[in-house]
Amino acid sequence: MASLTNPVMATRIFVAMLFGGNVHAIYPGTSPGVTVKLHRQQIPLHNEAGIVHHKSAYYGRITVGSPKPQIFDMVFDTGSGHVVIPSSMCRMSTCKKHRRFQSRASMTARDIDVDGTVINAWDARDQITVAFGTGEVTGIFMADKICLGGSSEAQEAPPNATNNKVTNGNVMLQKSAALSNITISEEDYGAEPIGCIDMGFVAAIAMTDDPFDAFDFDGVMGLGLPSLSETPKYNFLLEAASGAAWPDGETSHMFSMFLATAQDEESEITFAGYRTERFKEGANISWCAARDAEHGHWQIDVKSIRANGTRLPFCDDGTCRAVVDTGTSLLGIPSALGPQVVRHLRHRSLIQGSCTGPGPKLEIEVDGGFTLALNPIDFARPEYVPPKLDNDLNGKINSTDYWKSFNCVPMLMHIELPSPLKKKTLILGEPVLQRYYTIFDAASKPRVGFVEARHPSPSLRTI
Repeated sequence: MASLTNPVMATRIFVAMLFGGNVHAIYPGTSPGVTVKLHRQQIPLHNEAGIVHHKSAYYGRITVGSPKPQIFDMVFDTGSGHVVIPSSMCRMSTCKKHRRFQSRASMTARDIDVDGTVINAWDARDQITVAFGTGEVTGIFMADKICLGGSSEAQEAPPNATNNKVTNGNVMLQKSAALSNITISEEDYGAEPIGCIDMGFVAAIAMTDDPFDAFDFDGVMGLGLPSLSETPKYNFLLEAASGAAWPDGETSHMFSMFLATAQDEESEITFAGYRTERFKEGANISWCAARDAEHGHWQIDVKSIRANGTRLPFCDDGTCRAVVDTGTSLLGIPSALGPQVVRHLRHRSLIQGSCTGPGPKLEIEVDGGFTLALNPIDFARPEYVPPKLDNDLNGKINSTDYWKSFNCVPMLMHIELPSPLKKKTLILGEPVLQRYYTIFDAASKPRVGFVEARHPSPSLRTI
């Protein structure tokens, strides 16, 4: 994934896949919501030392079109602002590994320009290139009915090709979107229910190999704030909340994310509300104001950072921020801060070859005086130590049993985020979202809520 990040660890990838058809209403507060179950996939990943780790893949299901909806598995990504779906007009090998939208198979599909004007499919038209933290897509604008979850009437495409040659963490954080004008070639053939909205989306006609070639998800469901979309009409949450995809109410502009940590749990995303049964007993929501909403990202203020009990001076000037991003695998740390965090959080595991035991905490104090506290089980993995370095790190040389020369180190990505984001900006990805049930509220004053999630005891953790 491109120049935005310099990952220092092989990592688990955070994307999302929903079981088709598992959509049901819930009733937090005054407004019903839509919850869709998430299915987790685990894929082996190798680091440079040849030690096997795993990436977690969460794929999210939607359907598009009518009368026979077409199924797509999507990343539900707070770091981008468009719904991006591969088009059958894309003949690249990367596109062909995924389900592609066939507009002629949908009676409700329309070709449009960026302003929503319906056009002839073969006329010169607006084109957009959306650049993410990793990779980019180029597409045209279309409109059709988009529904959350699967459908018994949906057309299921053949299984996707699989390619697991991924070695780094991934960031779906949208960097830019640029319009142009093109003429396209002929297409390659191949009363609304709750959770559905007729809206515009980007039909991809070109997709970079990284990350789309390597992973099974088809496209991106952008859940950033409206200013991250080309126009508000392309923002799914805004369109769904204002277009009666679910009943109006005080939670209609909310969505919330729960990520499981054990095999007997189910991950899920909930629109138009949150589920209190996902709260740890006695825990309450701590709300943080979203800053600089005009930039489109879910940014919150970071007041201080502590690693192993030591307050790091990095944020003492008051300029630290964090982007809460459901499309990022790990914790993203500014390069200037990374070495300090690693130094304080590297520790000797009490459990051979495992980082699930006690150890130093990473504490991130955010707006409102709330502290996000992560334990080694949330962020650490075993560190391979070559025999020649073992004496320095552990006071003992062991050239035959490598597992005895393992420390635990934090899984981090060193990042340098571009303007308009501040230089001292962190990315809070999967480790935070697993530990804390996270609620995003895009109402008139956007905010992000955290509440410690209800999980099995750490000894039962399997994810």
